[in-house]
Amino acid sequence: NMFKVGIDIGSTTVKIVVLGEEKKLLFSRYKRHNARAKAVVAETLKELLIEKGDIEVSVCVTGSVGLGMSEQYAFPFVQEVVAATQAIRQDYPSVASMIDIGGEDAKIIYFSAEDQNDILKKLFKYLKVGGTLYLGHSENPQDLVHYVKRVGQNIFVKEKEII
Repeated sequence: NMFKVGIDIGSTTVKIVVLGEEKKLLFSRYKRHNARAKAVVAETLKELLIEKGDIEVSVCVTGSVGLGMSEQYAFPFVQEVVAATQAIRQDYPSVASMIDIGGEDAKIIYFSAEDQNDILKKLFKYLKVGGTLYLGHSENPQDLVHYVKRVGQNIFVKEKEII
């Protein structure tokens, strides 16, 4: 049997999972690397070897630090938001959005324009009048134009409550 190993090497942590048949979780570790990413990955893979023995694996790497390591060791790389988006679409097709909170940033992925509109309206309700909303380049507050004032390229200030 071929086991799937996912290695996420981010700006602050290393996450390693091993999946068996039918995506059964066989091994999982989450560790802070304190700028010692390569050493923590090696230590964790040694734990995997001790726990599971000499197994045949297929490896894929992701994460902000993972790109360089995947190139150095010739492992396949997939961008983390792309990987998460594909997994959600496959396993949870009714999900409207995904929030990816990383070590240094956060992203919201919308699965349709309608979902984006609904979620932005919900988030906007919690913003106080005078509060600032910073949007990504692909976000469009089309249903909020009567309640905000654009003060920058993707920066909006709430002027009144949504009725």
